[in-house]
Amino acid sequence: MAISRRTKESIKTALAMTVAYGIALSMDWENPKWAAFAVAFTSLATIGQSFNKAAMRLFGTFVAASVGLTLIAFFAQDRWLFMLSLSSWVGFCTYMMAGPKQNYFWNVCGFVCIIICMDAGPDAVNAFKIVTLRFQETALGFLVYSLVAILLWPSSSRKAFEGAASKLASAQHELYKSILELMSHRGDAARMQASSAAATQAQTSFNQLLDAAETDSYEVRQKRHTWRRYQRQMTQVTQAMEHWRDSLADLEALDIVTLVPNMAAFGEEIDARFAGIELLLSGEPPGKRPAPLDLALDAEAGERLAHFEKAALAVALSHLRDLERLTRSLLDIDLGIGAVAAAGDEVDKAAAPRPGFVPDPDRISMVIRRRSRQRSVHFCYAPPFQFHWSWAADFCRDLLLLLRVCRASAGVGQGIRVGHVRQYCRYFQRADL
Repeated sequence: MAISRRTKESIKTALAMTVAYGIALSMDWENPKWAAFAVAFTSLATIGQSFNKAAMRLFGTFVAASVGLTLIAFFAQDRWLFMLSLSSWVGFCTYMMAGPKQNYFWNVCGFVCIIICMDAGPDAVNAFKIVTLRFQETALGFLVYSLVAILLWPSSSRKAFEGAASKLASAQHELYKSILELMSHRGDAARMQASSAAATQAQTSFNQLLDAAETDSYEVRQKRHTWRRYQRQMTQVTQAMEHWRDSLADLEALDIVTLVPNMAAFGEEIDARFAGIELLLSGEPPGKRPAPLDLALDAEAGERLAHFEKAALAVALSHLRDLERLTRSLLDIDLGIGAVAAAGDEVDKAAAPRPGFVPDPDRISMVIRRRSRQRSVHFCYAPPFQFHWSWAADFCRDLLLLLRVCRASAGVGQGIRVGHVRQYCRYFQRADL
């Protein structure tokens, strides 16, 4: 009888957790559950996904341990600066979690730092011991699961990645057709919304599997620069179609076919390009190579438009021209994915943009926005020579809740509300009396 995939993964995870527990207990390490947690949290469907998540958890633990030791070393006797510095670090991790890369790494950097500070805070003498124990047990769980995953029913991410690439191309094609029909006053807004959600989900799945396939697939890693360029271009196509979709609200009263005579031919050409991309990803020839195409506005019909209508039409046509340029470039990239030479990889690597760090106002406001219908963050206040760690635990519990909310909402979570300071201070003073 054949063993199902779910049964195999369950056996691998259970075996790795048992071995990790056994090694930790035989070494007389405290808290062997940390090694088991590392196994449980890094156990995913393929080797590449597990390795990537385990590496992010391991390096995140190292960064969090370094930050935690630094905070304890500098502010062990100053609770206000200690909690302010810790909350600032968690706020920075929350900001980085809302970004497009290494979300789990910054999640680990945030909550592990809180755990280390809360465990080592009351016992600062053993802070380094606690940090070392946390790191070595996390590394133990990573090592044990890696060996089990490699030796017992190994599974590669390549097949799932190729399926995700084809699914992304199909989702983009469907989104384009739904927006084009809506622009021609023949489509359905509900269908367009469903296509947009499907394209976003396919893009997220493709990004995750690309990271995994680069780790456990030699073929994908050899062409990684071309695939990364393809990923960037697909992201830009999604953004261009979203901008095009947002501009349709101002075109409802306009006859696009009359204003743009070659709109039908333009739509058929872009549709053929999306179909060609799907054929290339499935291993079939796409046909003719794409040629540049422009949208011609009828001058006589355009003169009868109001200034606002002219502006709205110009914006929509600019988004369509961006889409034409990107699909032409995408088809050229796909033509190179089938047979990528080392020289081609070097060209893609050199052409890859490396943008610097630019603060995002939306993500910053997400971190500091007031958390509606939630309890305010507790400021730990106590008379001199007294420090109540239960209040600190409540404070960090709220911060952990914020991390979970922001990660679950993918950057659209609720922020922190800081208020009612006098009320809490009066409460703490009465408790001390």
